[in-house]
Amino acid sequence: MKVILAGDTGKSWLQRNWRPLLLTVIIIASDYLLTPYLSAMLRWGAVIQ
Repeated sequence: MKVILAGDTGKSWLQRNWRPLLLTVIIIASDYLLTPYLSAMLRWGAVIQ
């Protein structure tokens, strides 16, 4: 718990905001890199008409 509180109350902007930034990067990578790759390689996903 002390580690989480230290990160949330840190002086650095990056120290306080690395979790939301990481989540944003994961969502963007999933939507624009991983899902199209898996759809093309495995014929997996929704059909767009």
